[in-house]
Amino acid sequence: MIRQNLQLDGVPLVRLESEHLRADVAPGVGGRVVSLIDKKSGYEFLWRNKALPLELKPAGSEYDPNFYGGIDELLPNDLPETITGVGCPDHGELWTTPLTAEISGDSLILRGRLSKIGLAYEREMRLRPESPWLDFKYRIANTTKEPRQFLWKLHAALAVQAGDVIDCPAGQARIVDPA
Repeated sequence: MIRQNLQLDGVPLVRLESEHLRADVAPGVGGRVVSLIDKKSGYEFLWRNKALPLELKPAGSEYDPNFYGGIDELLPNDLPETITGVGCPDHGELWTTPLTAEISGDSLILRGRLSKIGLAYEREMRLRPESPWLDFKYRIANTTKEPRQFLWKLHAALAVQAGDVIDCPAGQARIVDPA
């Protein structure tokens, strides 16, 4: 099930929900995943900075003083740097880029364009109905005539507590709630 009539701090959210998981995504704030909850235990997997409201920051903003938490993706860089002749801001462009949201069947598709580096970004998200998995599919395309190099990095703030275990069998990471 996907719902679009939700808000957090006045920012529209899209909720993906299965029997196992509930994920809240803010398309207008770079597609940030603001919450990921195991419905059986009520465990919130993501940490967030409760001192900051959820809001879109202006392009070029410093990341650390505005670190909200949840899951961001850093694209096209991490530290401020020049890549293929393009000055790239702190933690990239994506976290300060509003994305469009489209619902297609049981998937949420987010799209946007990173104007400085000239990349088109697309992320498809889907919850598996039979298990507690959130799947992502990506497409990143160079919309310029110039070659582009970039870093693309998942930046997840996990709500790890004493007794939690991060389990990585066969290269797939998951947090195991000890409860």
